[in-house]
Amino acid sequence: VAMGQKGAFASFFGPDPLNLLGVIVLTSLGTWGLPQMIHKFYAIKDERSIQSGTVISTFFAVIVSGGCYFWEASEGFLTRRKFMGRTEA
Repeated sequence: VAMGQKGAFASFFGPDPLNLLGVIVLTSLGTWGLPQMIHKFYAIKDERSIQSGTVISTFFAVIVSGGCYFWEASEGFLTRRKFMGRTEA
């Protein structure tokens, strides 16, 4: 119970911590057995390809995450700009 509040939803782990643990294990460890993840390790030719793959995948991840961040920021900015000055009745 957190800060004197009572009830299942006041707990840090929610009303069912066992199912929460199951979801965490499934989403974290379950992807290791996917065919594309296994194939990725068989496709490694040498140490040099690991280094170049690391750089390329890191660059791609930065582009994707940065694009998502700026897309959301611009969407919020444009929405505020469009509705600025309007009042609700």
